[in-house]
Amino acid sequence: MPRKQQGFYSNNFVTNGLSSGAFKATSGTLVNTGGTAVTDANYANNSDPVNSSYFNNFVTPVQRRGAFPEYVMEVCNKIPVSACKDADWYVNPAGNAKATVGENITTNNYLAGTTAIPPAPELQRFPRRVAFFRTGVALDLTNGPNSPVPLGISGTTVTNGPGTNLTTANSLWLATTATAGATAVTYGSENFPYVFNQVRKDGSGAELPELAAASAPATVTTIAKGSQPLLMPVLQIQTVTEAPAAASSTSLPGGSDVVAATGWIPRAVRTTSNMVVGSNDTPSRALGSGVGDSNGGVQNLTRFLESWSGNIGSVIQGSFIQFNRSAYSTAPYIPILNPDSPQQTAPLTKLRSLFESPPTEALTPLNPPTPAPVSVTYNGGAPLPYYRTSNASVTIGGTEVGRLPFFLPPLRDWGFDVGLLSQPPDLFTRKFTTPPSTPTPAEYFREVPRNDEWVKTLMCGVLEANTATNATETLTTAERTANCFP
Repeated sequence: MPRKQQGFYSNNFVTNGLSSGAFKATSGTLVNTGGTAVTDANYANNSDPVNSSYFNNFVTPVQRRGAFPEYVMEVCNKIPVSACKDADWYVNPAGNAKATVGENITTNNYLAGTTAIPPAPELQRFPRRVAFFRTGVALDLTNGPNSPVPLGISGTTVTNGPGTNLTTANSLWLATTATAGATAVTYGSENFPYVFNQVRKDGSGAELPELAAASAPATVTTIAKGSQPLLMPVLQIQTVTEAPAAASSTSLPGGSDVVAATGWIPRAVRTTSNMVVGSNDTPSRALGSGVGDSNGGVQNLTRFLESWSGNIGSVIQGSFIQFNRSAYSTAPYIPILNPDSPQQTAPLTKLRSLFESPPTEALTPLNPPTPAPVSVTYNGGAPLPYYRTSNASVTIGGTEVGRLPFFLPPLRDWGFDVGLLSQPPDLFTRKFTTPPSTPTPAEYFREVPRNDEWVKTLMCGVLEANTATNATETLTTAERTANCFP
């Protein structure tokens, strides 16, 4: 709850990193100066993105960027964010500077950056959030019907609400509403940021703190209060190529593209490996009536992270051993319910996650403000839980979307490595073999010459039909030698 009181969800959405403009790319190498900036467009358009398993894996939620209003950001130089208090947020921690309306933004007094400008290098490891109008430390909730008001930018000057910089490139994209208390979500660039904790619960049904001028813990008779609005980011797992438009749109501009055509997941190349895979797997789950959650089978013992779409092959010569169930990768293999399962009581347009609350639950503030907002249903209009992949796909509104967020599998050109037949007992084989009689067995795999009799038999031994007896017989040694090794 402390991190939610300070404006952060339980999930850590990536808002800084490779697409923030904080780094430059030269020949695929991240450096601090020179080269070309890596932006959101590099990943949305698959134009020379820089790959990272911590960033563009299509499992980590990454906030999209585009032509969107630019807002001042503030930073807390404490880790983790739950250690931050209301008085710990600054636009320049070194100078104890807080955001002030009418002040000019310069690189010297706004080191925390904006939603379009990355912070100074020394602050990039600390949590950042959008700055809102405050009186001292207290959040101002009396500044008209749109309170609280974010601090936007007009030219180079801080202003209340969205400023004149409505088309700042590569700015963080947020879901919006016409007013702070409204429940109709839009995705245009002309409105105020959507204050998500007006509805008191997030998309998974988790409790959110009540918005107040100052943070306060819960008591027997009250609920926790937080002094920072929880804004709703637009994520790459929801829309992979579309950009924010100037006009309002009540539906997420997801487009028809899936992640395979983008740089939000690394593109693989044909790879050959000799290895023994020893792994655990995720359990299957029966959901009734002939439907369920598969664990993917033995082919998913090798857990690929990349996109192998386009018939890219993975060549593995070795062996596959499944020990037990996963100790850390324990979530359902397909987290979105099959629309044909008995648990799927909501319409198909509201595909339910195995982790979310019933979508029919009415969400209202426990301590409603005055005037009280109207009741809203199903997570306040948050984006529906599906993924822009073609894995375990279904069609919604004519668009194919996926229920599985993971990799796009390769062509599996796999086989057994016969060299393992001469391998002495090891971590795997000792479980089903007897120990060798000598401390150093002579059963090592070796490369034998081309004219070895065993190789001749293996590679050149063929069967020929005997038409007289309607039987088969092998070639003689002389015939093999003459035919295969002249």
